[in-house]
Amino acid sequence: MNKNIFPKNYKVNQLSDLISQIHNVFIKSDNKLNRSRLVLNNITGGQLLKKYSNIKQQNQSKFFTDFIGDFFSNIPRWRSPFLEYNIGSAINSYASALYAIALDENIINTHEGLAGNTMFAEKTVVNILADFAKLKTKPVGLFTFGGTATNLYALRIGIKKALTKGIKLSDMYILITEDAHFSHQVSCDWLGIEPTHVWIIKKSKNNQSLSLDAQEKIKMIMKKGGHVATIIINGGTTYDQTIDNILQFRNLINKLLKQNSRMTKPHLHVDSVIGWSWLFMSKYDFNKNPLKINGFTLQALKSQYQKIKNIKLADSWGVDFHKGIGACPAPCSIIMINKSSDISFISKVNSVETHQLGKEEFLESPVDYTLETTRSAGPALSALISLHTLGINGYIKTLSSLVESSLRLKELLSKYKDIVVMNKNSKGFATMVRLLPFSLVEKYLYKDELGILSDKFVEVSESINRYNQAFYKWYRERLVKSNYRSFDFSYSKKYIENTAGVSLGAIKLYPVSPFFSKKYCFETVKYIRKLKNEFDLLYNKNE
Repeated sequence: MNKNIFPKNYKVNQLSDLISQIHNVFIKSDNKLNRSRLVLNNITGGQLLKKYSNIKQQNQSKFFTDFIGDFFSNIPRWRSPFLEYNIGSAINSYASALYAIALDENIINTHEGLAGNTMFAEKTVVNILADFAKLKTKPVGLFTFGGTATNLYALRIGIKKALTKGIKLSDMYILITEDAHFSHQVSCDWLGIEPTHVWIIKKSKNNQSLSLDAQEKIKMIMKKGGHVATIIINGGTTYDQTIDNILQFRNLINKLLKQNSRMTKPHLHVDSVIGWSWLFMSKYDFNKNPLKINGFTLQALKSQYQKIKNIKLADSWGVDFHKGIGACPAPCSIIMINKSSDISFISKVNSVETHQLGKEEFLESPVDYTLETTRSAGPALSALISLHTLGINGYIKTLSSLVESSLRLKELLSKYKDIVVMNKNSKGFATMVRLLPFSLVEKYLYKDELGILSDKFVEVSESINRYNQAFYKWYRERLVKSNYRSFDFSYSKKYIENTAGVSLGAIKLYPVSPFFSKKYCFETVKYIRKLKNEFDLLYNKNE
């Protein structure tokens, strides 16, 4: 067997050499951060399938360079300030290195026998996050396969709590807040909750508290003989980083429990896989402002922190280190359970015999609670080293820079009559814009499109949707032809839905690079302005 494929010792271990080979290919391609994506070989998906679907009798390690050029082409470069595509993360090299070694050594976070001391990286991250959240309870946390999994865990705990009270699965309901991530409903489906038993908590017409509608829905469910097992609220939505009022939901649950002895206590989960980032502000002196963050940005950061700080009142919450400022490779997610006693609801001890693992000799064995049997130690190690190498100020600097840039982008784009900033009040770092064809600029009223005069505005909204979709398709073709030498952003066909039921699409500007700055804000706006002017000439001819 080739010793280079299965090295016997670290002297002949080729991991670093192989990584160097990959980097050399990248360097030769001249892919600096002035491109949003890596441009290597020009090869189609069909050609890839044909080239690599047949394995030869002898090893084909000589194909390694081809692999790099073929499969790494067109990947997004999260460190590039030209990439504003979606919520990803620029990776901390220390985190990447530990993740890679954990994979190379195949460290499995099942119990100490398979993980050694790396098992304690997970517990250490839990301690750090608990400190940021100012938890007074003893929490437990488990790294898992993504933000979807954190919601899946929360739903399962809520369901198991209800089952122990003698409630049938068919009588259980789940409440999720408006604008929630689609994974909530997907997780409910995986866990056997009927779609008709997943209810959406909506804002009132004047945008008042979601908890008012939640109260009515809980009462309606109980009147039907049902029980709410889990309530999932937003702790930082994808588009606007909206954080729901956690305190109000906790107070609501406590009030209803006092009023009705038949009610079972729902499990309250905060989907904070993005919004957790503002917990770093728990360590910041807003009055002294040692990092000299500008006033508007500081106020935005403080506003978000005032909302997310109440996460200590929830039963559980999620963290994605592979999104936003997290700086870790994907997947790197952890479900935080604020009371360690709640972990017993998903224990395998009394329901499943796990003798194959031979875990009895080990004190630390989180496999008793995890959905996965096999979990890499990479995510926990990656998160821990990233927290230490960046430090609190490192994270705050990146967060404040992204928020400041977003505020500036919104301000600059709002100067144009044919560009509508959809989320002016967002305190996050995504900017959603709707482009208007010139024929509609003068008579367009944003409040009409949101629904105040929705019946007569439906046709206009759908026309604007078609315009934005056509613009985005034209832009993507242009971007590919330029080999990604310009800003790379995305489009959402349903940013929000107005009261007439029309989905309003929007261009999504989502920088996550720590190198994104004031300079790139101005360049982004200049680029969009140029693109729109060119597109309008073509669009008007075809109309």
